[in-house]
Amino acid sequence: MSLNGGGEKTKFFASAGYFGQEATTIGSDIKRISGLINLDHQINKRMQLSVGLNISNIGQNTPTTTNFSSNPVWAARSLRPFQLAYREDGSINNTVAGNTNFPGIYNPLWTAENDKRYLSMFKTLGNARLRYNIWDKLFFTSYISADYNTLEETTYLNPVMGDGGGTLKGRSRNYYSRFFNWLTRNQFDYRYDIDAANDFYVTAAVGYEAQRSKEYKLVADANGFPSSHTGLTALGNAGTPLAAYADYVNYAFVSTYGNASVNYKNKYALNTSIRRDGSSRFSPSQRYATFWSVGGTWNLHEEAFSNGSRFSPP
Repeated sequence: MSLNGGGEKTKFFASAGYFGQEATTIGSDIKRISGLINLDHQINKRMQLSVGLNISNIGQNTPTTTNFSSNPVWAARSLRPFQLAYREDGSINNTVAGNTNFPGIYNPLWTAENDKRYLSMFKTLGNARLRYNIWDKLFFTSYISADYNTLEETTYLNPVMGDGGGTLKGRSRNYYSRFFNWLTRNQFDYRYDIDAANDFYVTAAVGYEAQRSKEYKLVADANGFPSSHTGLTALGNAGTPLAAYADYVNYAFVSTYGNASVNYKNKYALNTSIRRDGSSRFSPSQRYATFWSVGGTWNLHEEAFSNGSRFSPP
């Protein structure tokens, strides 16, 4: 669903969507909800503002990979046709004794019902840009954006039947990560027409850019769940902690830059750039460096002598 409109000075676009799908493999599905809004506003004859926001959330259930015996695709290749998926009372069969039950390969209906592999991802991205025409062809642009993401993954293997059975008595692993990034850029742009009639001009830009990124991760693993209470699947219900891990990343990047170019009829161009970059990931004594470049272009296909030659575009 989308909507757009506006007037002479203001225009907007908004959309919202929902997607849901169940896979052919049992215990596998995905749901996605998303929304988007963009707004452009002409504040006055010299100043323009643009803002945007994009939000989405994804929820996904997946079975274990084929490395695990509880994977339904792996089970389909190994189970015999006379093994009973259900008991006489209609409940899912989790009996392991007897050839018509599941002494070796697990009942995929049971593991799909009682195991859990769930992923939840939330994403949001926002940005704003202000452009100001200072004079003639001199412009100032200020831009800022922010990106925030979270990811949660939960794996639970039930203690009754499946890869979490036996001595494990059920197992759960939780993974959580959070990521935040912001970027800002302020830039001046200028164009000077040396000979406008012959398309001969000079362009130049100078600016400053800064960025910061933060990321947090947390992982926990435990086993030993009560088999008599199948609803107690949260990691806190486990009796034996196996592992815990946490990590935190925080770094920044700054840059001052400038570039200039001379262009004549789109035939000949000369470009040069210089920038001073700094990153917090390096030691204080080696944190900054300067980079520069010079380049030239000669578009042969714009020359009269190249007409009809292999340099000419079709």
